[in-house]
Amino acid sequence: MKQKLYHASLALHANGTVLLGKARSILDANAWIEDEFERGRVGRSVSRIQAMFATGDPTDSIKYLKVQQNFGNEPIYLYRVEMPSPHRHPMALVDVVKRNQAEPDRLKDIVEKYWLPSQDWQFWEYLDCSMTIIETLSEPDFTMVAGAGQRYLADHVLAGQLWPPKPKLDNHPPKTEVGH
Repeated sequence: MKQKLYHASLALHANGTVLLGKARSILDANAWIEDEFERGRVGRSVSRIQAMFATGDPTDSIKYLKVQQNFGNEPIYLYRVEMPSPHRHPMALVDVVKRNQAEPDRLKDIVEKYWLPSQDWQFWEYLDCSMTIIETLSEPDFTMVAGAGQRYLADHVLAGQLWPPKPKLDNHPPKTEVGH
């Protein structure tokens, strides 16, 4: 049985529409992140830069769209979609890469775990070169979307266990109390 996949969008599409992946624009500040993923991909999957993205849970799709930059309060359209050969990856590791820019060995390991996941992640993104709109769905209620946020947070906790934050160096001398 095929994995049910979902995609949220600000664009209205008719059932049966085929959406093709194309190079997406990436903020200059985030270009290095996609470069890291490209270096680690080594042909394992479709490029994140040109991929279509879906999730395995409709609320995850809504949550993902709502945390994207520049999201206002536009109407959201939720779709059940099919992809020809989707690849599943833990979405939280994209944020983990951001926090480890100054750690080349960690970056390599995190990117490797993104492309070849071995942990029990909860919030997955599915990548493929295209997707077909199968059905338009109604938007889930707020409490269900909040549950998606909890799954994403659980993945951040797991990532924090795998790659604990490095202690920050304090370059300031310790404060001493001065007499009254």
